[in-house]
Amino acid sequence: MEKKLPITVSIFMTFLSFHSNSSEQGISGELGLFAQYQETKSNLSTGSDKALTSLKNEGASVSESSVFPLGNIQYQWGNHLVFIGQSEDTFVRGVLALELGYRNQINRNSSLSVAIAPTVQDGEVWSNPYLVNDKRAKTDSKGNVYRIKYEHQILTMDFAYYDRKIDTEASPNKALNREGKGYFSKLAISLPLSTSALIEPSVFYQMDDAQGSAMAFDKIGAGITASILSGHYTFVFDGRFSTSEYDATHPIFGVTREEDKLHLGLLFEEREIFGDPQMSLIAQITYEKSDANISFYDEEGVSFLIGGLYRF
Repeated sequence: MEKKLPITVSIFMTFLSFHSNSSEQGISGELGLFAQYQETKSNLSTGSDKALTSLKNEGASVSESSVFPLGNIQYQWGNHLVFIGQSEDTFVRGVLALELGYRNQINRNSSLSVAIAPTVQDGEVWSNPYLVNDKRAKTDSKGNVYRIKYEHQILTMDFAYYDRKIDTEASPNKALNREGKGYFSKLAISLPLSTSALIEPSVFYQMDDAQGSAMAFDKIGAGITASILSGHYTFVFDGRFSTSEYDATHPIFGVTREEDKLHLGLLFEEREIFGDPQMSLIAQITYEKSDANISFYDEEGVSFLIGGLYRF
């Protein structure tokens, strides 16, 4: 399983996209330093070196903490904009990537963006996740994301294509090979409720074409994001539910994998901390739960993030 940084980051990067000032000419952006603590229960987490004694047991609980920078920088001239940084889309593969892109403001109401996100920090997975009564070896997972986004007034359409490479794929059956490629698409509508409240319902679809037929899947889901501004404070709630169906019978467990996933997140921002109108305090809590018909793949995690953000 890839490192769990994206669990916390995705809602935060969505928050940045809501608050970016695309009309600002010249250089602008957001930079921040954040601390994260997370607890995860998963058989696939590489945070614990404990050997598996059975493939039927629930995953071990793992606690991890980290400190990392996040943000983005953009330069705009006229209707053209180039940007570098992280976005929600860069985490579709579960590894930390740096997105480089270009956006064109087609007219007052619409824009088109293209971007590439090469891996800058590899994810970490088990070389053979199913090894029992022996220490499992870790290996790196990496790849690239290619993204296109169209925005028109309240409508946003995203499409991302990605590839995935695992340095040492040692799963015991070729049907379990996790290397591959896929694409992710999302349609969202922003609906202002007032001058200080906004909701964004969305639907999304992912097709993952792993080389192993038992690891390839189709995922469909829906979500809603709600933002409320009150004085110097902003609250953002993000909820998503998805269901995945895999292509072939699992050679170890003898059934075709199915999985439901729930994501809940709450973010808080206080602006103008220390009397500086460009500084903000950010805090966030995120919960995720995956429920599969194969208990080996059940996962549950909660994460907390806090840090400072500087806008310029």
